[in-house]
Amino acid sequence: MTTTQPDIMYGVDIVSRFMKTPRQSHLQATKHILRHVKGMQNDGIFYSCANKIELIGYIDNDWAGDIEKRKSTLGYVFHFSFSVFSPS
Repeated sequence: MTTTQPDIMYGVDIVSRFMKTPRQSHLQATKHILRHVKGMQNDGIFYSCANKIELIGYIDNDWAGDIEKRKSTLGYVFHFSFSVFSPS
């Protein structure tokens, strides 16, 4: 679910770190995330039913392109049927 809704990714990551020994605050945070997801049930990407369904991905990266810090950059986007999305 964090792939299709990147706005909850950080919260889910933090809460999942405490699955072994959860506290009341973690339960409250989880309920907050679930309320957020429930409120967004009608939002999202519409995938139409088509005869030909294709998944096409485009990726661009730069291996250590930053000369000073030697950091790499990466970007990607996917095209599924008639919808475009970019999981991040």
